[in-house]
Amino acid sequence: MNTLQTFVARCSEALLPEATLAGIRRRRQWRVLFNELESDLFRDLKAASRETKQGLFARHVKLVEIETHAKCNRLCSFCPNVDRNRIFNDTTTNAAVLAQIFQELGEIDYRGQLKVARYSEPLANIPYLYEQLKLARELIPHGELAIVTNTDYLNTAVLDSLSELGLDVVYMSIYLPVRAKGWSLKNARTYTDRVEEKLGLRALTNYEASRSVRRTYQHGRLRVQSACLDFSYESTDRGGLLNDFMSERRLAPCWEPFSTFVVDYTGDVVPCCNVLSDKNEHREFVVESLASSQSSIFDIYADKLLGWRRSMMTFDEKDSPCTTCRHKDAEPQDLPVLKKQFAARRRALGDWPA
Repeated sequence: MNTLQTFVARCSEALLPEATLAGIRRRRQWRVLFNELESDLFRDLKAASRETKQGLFARHVKLVEIETHAKCNRLCSFCPNVDRNRIFNDTTTNAAVLAQIFQELGEIDYRGQLKVARYSEPLANIPYLYEQLKLARELIPHGELAIVTNTDYLNTAVLDSLSELGLDVVYMSIYLPVRAKGWSLKNARTYTDRVEEKLGLRALTNYEASRSVRRTYQHGRLRVQSACLDFSYESTDRGGLLNDFMSERRLAPCWEPFSTFVVDYTGDVVPCCNVLSDKNEHREFVVESLASSQSSIFDIYADKLLGWRRSMMTFDEKDSPCTTCRHKDAEPQDLPVLKKQFAARRRALGDWPA
């Protein structure tokens, strides 16, 4: 896109209603994702060389999401941790598992994001987090390192330390307390302002929509982003674990087994961020254990996640745990166009595996 086209596009977007603009961006993103598909994502590569598997991983995985421990200090209604299974769980992720992940990402000069998040609060065990971030920075020099925090343990000294360790991004999830009596833009602004004041941050950008308040900041080399969301709308059923958030049956494809690689504190690899290996309801969906197998992350991505990719790249109803998941779902009105885009990509590839 040339300069004039970019200028026209930005002006047009600035004049469009929020819903219309969101639809344009949503359909554009789906088109980009379809264009990134390649036949090897659906081909049996179990016997392929390590180099072939590494290449597939490097081309498609944009996010590796891990936990350094299990503990989370909060009980949120929109999170499976509401059953209290994490609040007293001080288990740390096996150091050898984390070292394997970092080392293997370093082998391919991984340049995507490595994010410490999942269902733990990373700062609930600061010494172990720092130890693992230091190793990750050494072994993955060009990757983007990030954490997601509820901000309870965050202060300026912690921000300074994270910056010194080589972290790139801090995502701050700002949750409204019960006393706020529900989500509103006013409440979201109030509690975001309080976190800013606590940390001495000054917003560089501020974006507000009907159900979200998002801001960006800079602290030394650290990029800091805050999000206060209306989780009565934004949350999902977490693979069928939360009945209150179940939606209509999902028909759209899902990109999680294509672009993300997810490892729980147990060392278990799961197909997406909404599957939890420490929940009995999800144990059958664990893909592989890095703690007890000899598989590399490349073996698991190329081979063990193959079935998930094949099942997710359809416009049919999905099996459990994806049946009523709305994580990055498509809008019903977009499905006919998306089907055509997907069919066009299949024809372009030509050698689509059966």
